Amino acid sequence: MHNQGFEDIDNFLGALEQADKRFSQINLPAASKRWIGFCEGPGLEFPQPGQPTVFTIYPEDPDVRTKDLRVAISHTDAKVTHYYEDHSFDIEFTLAEEGVYEAHVSIKGEPVHGSPFTIQTQ
Repeated sequence: MHNQGFEDIDNFLGALEQADKRFSQINLPAASKRWIGFCEGPGLEFPQPGQPTVFTIYPEDPDVRTKDLRVAISHTDAKVTHYYEDHSFDIEFTLAEEGVYEAHVSIKGEPVHGSPFTIQTQ
């Protein structure tokens, strides 16, 4: 009986080794390999047409500056309106009319988590 326990452990270790080999062969998308930052705020969730709105970018790197940010929102201009001591940035924009828009946000050329965002006016 005692030998059976060792065989079970050997089988388990062998299966674990095989699983590790399979996992190491998975190709993950670039965005999941490196955490750049994230965005949140009312401008991404419930913007009103014709009204200025804002969302905030939270970079992982505290040395990120305005020049490192790229924000492109379909059919509108977006601008950095505030830099906070916690190293976050407010982005302000106005969507002219009702519809669905796409926002691309990147830091130093890398997309932030969730980018591109789909924005729908309320």
